[in-house]
Amino acid sequence: MLRVLIVFCFVVVIPSSFAGEVPSFEEPTVDDLMDQRSVIDKDIGDAEKNKNTPSYKEPTVDSLVEQQSIIDKALMEAEGLAKSGILDEQLNSSKRLMNSIEYPKGGLGFEMPSYLSKLNDKGYLDRALNASVNSPEELPYGDFPQPLVLVSFSMPEEQILSLVNEAAKVGASVVVRGLIDNDLQKTVWALKDLSSQVEGGGLAIDPTVFKRFDITSVPSFVLPFEALKRCDGVVCAVPSYTKAAGSVTLRYFLELVERSATKEDERAIAKSWIAKYEL
Repeated sequence: MLRVLIVFCFVVVIPSSFAGEVPSFEEPTVDDLMDQRSVIDKDIGDAEKNKNTPSYKEPTVDSLVEQQSIIDKALMEAEGLAKSGILDEQLNSSKRLMNSIEYPKGGLGFEMPSYLSKLNDKGYLDRALNASVNSPEELPYGDFPQPLVLVSFSMPEEQILSLVNEAAKVGASVVVRGLIDNDLQKTVWALKDLSSQVEGGGLAIDPTVFKRFDITSVPSFVLPFEALKRCDGVVCAVPSYTKAAGSVTLRYFLELVERSATKEDERAIAKSWIAKYEL
């Protein structure tokens, strides 16, 4: 018997895209992993934030009715209070209490030049510099050399009080240049407030002292070595003196003069004032 062997041949066509080498797997870099981690963390954070954020809910009819009832009740109570006169009585009582408060009277604890009370205007400083000073109470000095502490209302109140109290113990004078904002009333009340807190002494107002000793900063300390004389018309005599400026005590200044003075009589004047601290 004749046997026929039939052979089938199959041809497989491989697409060109699969030709060549199979690409190898690349491990992700650290930067890639960090970027992916940041994205994941951000998504988690956003999801957590949205989870905690309460969603808006429209108020129910019952809640609106309840709120309206509370408002109506408050309005009725306010109207009843106004009609009863209780509110007016409370206001009048407060007014009577305010009117019963007594303002400070008596001594002011400072030396106010008499001519300043007549010159309560913006030009008082110019006129004060040219004024003839005749009243003893207008001058913060006597017939002998006296330390002067020159201050300003721009300084901290605690510092002014400390210097005023120290000067009072030894009989020195604390001087300010002039009025606060050129306002006599404002200055008087400021001095009243200070005087209620000091142990003694006070403040003198005299712009000529600042001009005589060329004071440009505060606090400043001046120790005249001769008695300070009154101004004669527009002329203000300037005695020999020494001065210093800085946030120190009067005693520190006097001790500095005693150590650094070149003349024996100047050291003696400073020493005599230092001795007053021991009295």
